[in-house]
Amino acid sequence: MVEKLHVSLVHCGAREAIIGKAFVESPNYDVKLDVLGKFVNPLLNELVNASEGKYYIRDTAEKGNIPDIVYTCRYSDLVFIGNETPIINALPDALRKEKIPVIAPNGDFSLEGDKNKTRLILEEVHPQANPRFYYIDPEKSGWKEEVRKAIDELYGKVALKPIESKYGKGVIVEGSHFTCGDAYEKALDTAKAGPFLIEEKVIGQEWSGQYLCDSKGHIEAFPASRDFKRAFENDKGPNTGGMATISDNNELLPFMLREEFDEGKTIVEEIVAYQKQRDDYKDGVLTGTKYPGFSLTGSGNKMFEHNDRFGDPEGMNALSVLKNDFVDVCLHMIDGNIPRLEFEPKAVATIYAVPLTYGGFIKEYTGDKTIRMNKGEMSAQTQIYPGSVELVNGDVRVMSSRSVAVVSKADTLEEALTIVNEDITKIDGPLRHRTDVDMDYVRKCASFMRRERAERAWLNQDIPAMGSSQLWQ
Repeated sequence: MVEKLHVSLVHCGAREAIIGKAFVESPNYDVKLDVLGKFVNPLLNELVNASEGKYYIRDTAEKGNIPDIVYTCRYSDLVFIGNETPIINALPDALRKEKIPVIAPNGDFSLEGDKNKTRLILEEVHPQANPRFYYIDPEKSGWKEEVRKAIDELYGKVALKPIESKYGKGVIVEGSHFTCGDAYEKALDTAKAGPFLIEEKVIGQEWSGQYLCDSKGHIEAFPASRDFKRAFENDKGPNTGGMATISDNNELLPFMLREEFDEGKTIVEEIVAYQKQRDDYKDGVLTGTKYPGFSLTGSGNKMFEHNDRFGDPEGMNALSVLKNDFVDVCLHMIDGNIPRLEFEPKAVATIYAVPLTYGGFIKEYTGDKTIRMNKGEMSAQTQIYPGSVELVNGDVRVMSSRSVAVVSKADTLEEALTIVNEDITKIDGPLRHRTDVDMDYVRKCASFMRRERAERAWLNQDIPAMGSSQLWQ
């Protein structure tokens, strides 16, 4: 007999849509799915109705709503928190206090809400993965002089990062958002939002790791993915959060070495081990998803962020190839016995369709915001997950953020990219998407990493003393 299970899902974007689908389609459990979200996501609404659950309209980002959310989830066998704000606001703490099983770390153990905490821990456990960094507190006397000193020491080649989470949109980087000469003024602007980091700008190829951590601190890794953060083609425009993502038909990306992937997992394990040494640590407070961002430099990884939930859209790639029953995985995360994760040998490519105003592409749009997703016209290898859209009188209408994730899975990355780029054009409505997420881009990444590794290898070899004829042969 199939076991019945009551699952509550907090938040209602495209990332939560695939999580909800993984729960409801469990082969081993009869899941009743409840959703708590600020708007009605069409797919999540279908899943709730099909599972005889309930859809609660709640602003899950509002800290004052935590007691009501906990009360709403009181009969849940499992609560899964999809996005970062409720985690930072300590919703997991409140749920655990009431003995409600939850997949998400306690707020004070989450690193996403404090970038400086991430840097300080990394400096202890794996300093070679840290860029040079400086913590700036605008409330501190002499802080402007500290800014000037940091920028001078890094020759203006810096990244400026607010300490608090800005949903992937707060970071600005020299060369993309400002020049070296403007770095000081940009730092003063960043200070208006409070404490921030000035970090060494790292040159490399970005990749995202995603890991599940059970109640005992055991870690299991998903395949690596590559995020496309910038709003416009050729990596131009503001850092808006993921516009697309790719993952290959094995754990690695086409421009990644096995040891680089393994080092990413090692870093996460070291961070978890460090957090377990805290006096207030108890088994279970770290249970959840770890989602660090790395940059491959040719001689190891640099970590540029650490998040405590699935990436969006990286999480869609991860769950698209997971062979395990996701309900089983979550339950074993709670009991401290996470199983080995198994994956289909498939590549996945995801591209977001977004509003015309997203990232400032156009200033204003006042026309009809209704869209038609036309799922029936797309390839059998494609799934669509509505994100920042709302269901109004049967119509799907665009809101302000990323609207629809189009996810294509195939035997090869080239095939997945071909399918997703074709299928995303079949959505009707006032939307746009990045058109440069293709194999040419991937080949450029691979070529870049070959050059970087070759250069680093040359620099690290034993160079003969100056004057030796070997230098000129």
